[in-house]
Amino acid sequence: MTRDPFPRCCAEVTDDEFFPPAQGFPVPRAVLRRLAHPEEHAEGPIRVLVTTVRSLIQPIAPGLGELAPVRLSVGDEHDFEQLVQRLAELAYSRVDMVEKRGEFAVRGGIVDVFPPTLEHPLRVEFWGDEVTEIRPFSVADQRSLPEAADTDLYAPACRELLITEQVSERAAKLAEQHSADAHLAEMLGKIAGGSAVEGMEALIPALCEGEMRLLPDLVPE
Repeated sequence: MTRDPFPRCCAEVTDDEFFPPAQGFPVPRAVLRRLAHPEEHAEGPIRVLVTTVRSLIQPIAPGLGELAPVRLSVGDEHDFEQLVQRLAELAYSRVDMVEKRGEFAVRGGIVDVFPPTLEHPLRVEFWGDEVTEIRPFSVADQRSLPEAADTDLYAPACRELLITEQVSERAAKLAEQHSADAHLAEMLGKIAGGSAVEGMEALIPALCEGEMRLLPDLVPE
């Protein structure tokens, strides 16, 4: 009888979760959420965390473990418009056709969403406010993957910095203070207007309350 080499009480954080290539999703949100709220997981708390030195020394924005992801299963009742609003709040970009991680699209009673942690996007079908189907689909032809079974949707935040009202207000004030730096002022101005900007995570210490943390600081004793 073989044993699972990676028990469910363990979790893995790789460099790709902190530094994923060309995607800009720099934090392992699923692991951080489980560390902060082990009661949400059937497997219980993480008892062994496997990671790399690079991931250990990467600063993490405050409060990331408190960002509740979108969770949906077939048969769930969920307000359709609230789902769309929540995905936008979690920094998913609304597009006509989902092609990249961090995007979602709405067509009638269907929401296509591509969480940053998945290989394929998911198509969530509603009948009223009831979830009737959740299936992975291909980006290439937008069709459901053959022989793919229904699955659950777990959609964490797409960026380390979410543009909340507080963040927008701070960005607006900093844009005025740093008007002499055209590039910085432009970036802060876009953030103040609610638009995500590439590289804006570098401004987390100035825009977010609380101190940056390291992964070991978040592991319970």
